[in-house]
Amino acid sequence: MQKGECGMTNNLIITIGRQCGSGGKLIGEMLAEKMGVKCYDKELLAMAAKHSGLCEELFEKHDERP
Repeated sequence: MQKGECGMTNNLIITIGRQCGSGGKLIGEMLAEKMGVKCYDKELLAMAAKHSGLCEELFEKHDERP
């Protein structure tokens, strides 16, 4: 590793804070398409549940709600 590097990969993560009815989901999907990257929303909860061994309902219950 070179000075200033921490060994992490160069993954790009963009988070979009949104309110109910703001259109944030659509904006996120459009941005992902334009940048040629994957957009995760509810799919991320399912993946987290699968990899952790916990039930998906637990993740959904603690997800943000309007």
